[in-house]
Amino acid sequence: MNFCIFILINSNNDLASKANSSHTHNYAASNHNHDSVYSKLSHTHSYAASSHTHDDRYYTESEVNNLLSGKANSSHTHSYATTTHTHDDRYYTESEINTKINSINNSINSFQNGVDSIYNKCKDCGSTPSSKTPSAINTSIGNIFTNRYNNG
Repeated sequence: MNFCIFILINSNNDLASKANSSHTHNYAASNHNHDSVYSKLSHTHSYAASSHTHDDRYYTESEVNNLLSGKANSSHTHSYATTTHTHDDRYYTESEINTKINSINNSINSFQNGVDSIYNKCKDCGSTPSSKTPSAINTSIGNIFTNRYNNG
């Protein structure tokens, strides 16, 4: 079954307000910028002028996404102490730690001086220890006492 549709045009005045089917619009493509200059054509659409330019003053969406990809959201949190935290007496200050380290170093030096002194005394008594270890020095001291006992 074939249908035909007829449109009745009353006068040429009806066609005067219509655009030709081959007409064009003078507006920018969808990637235009939004400068303050806009063109308004004879109908109700508002578009940027087709003569406007795009330059490097603007970032593309992908450029903005790339720039933001390395940034944290403003609502992010940290799992460490804030800058307003306080330390109470459960913690040592730097100067207290330095004092304790110096005390330990002094004890080590004092102990080493004592070992050196005993080593040298053993050496002066004719029984030089094989090393500056407690067992070697103990052996030398035992030898000194044994020799003195045997020599009367």
